[in-house]
Amino acid sequence: MRKIFQTATVLLLASCSVTSTNPPVGQPTLSWIQANVFTPSCTASSCHGGSTGAGGLNLTDGKAYAALVGVTATATDKDGKALVRVKAGDPDRSLLSLRVAGPYGTLDVMPPGLKLDQFKIDAINAWITAGAPQN
Repeated sequence: MRKIFQTATVLLLASCSVTSTNPPVGQPTLSWIQANVFTPSCTASSCHGGSTGAGGLNLTDGKAYAALVGVTATATDKDGKALVRVKAGDPDRSLLSLRVAGPYGTLDVMPPGLKLDQFKIDAINAWITAGAPQN
């Protein structure tokens, strides 16, 4: 049974690829993040795809914005205050930014077991800093 679980875990992680693409030209948009981060790295059916995404978070195209921006997260900061999945203008209070940068508190880095290219993390932070527009 343990061998089956290990094999399934390897297959799951392989499906959550983080293949490199080119950094965005100019100000990153949600469309760029969707195409280069969420879709290839986060929306496997067992991750954040479909109607039952992990943690209730659906990052599929057309659903990600409403699931992220202004939505209170279950995680808290070091003072016990609730974080927001994406707090427009404030990556330091945005759980998305904290989770892709590395483990946050007891929460693992996202995507699990992998690390996004730094330019993708920077693009997410720049988009959040710019007010997380729906573009």
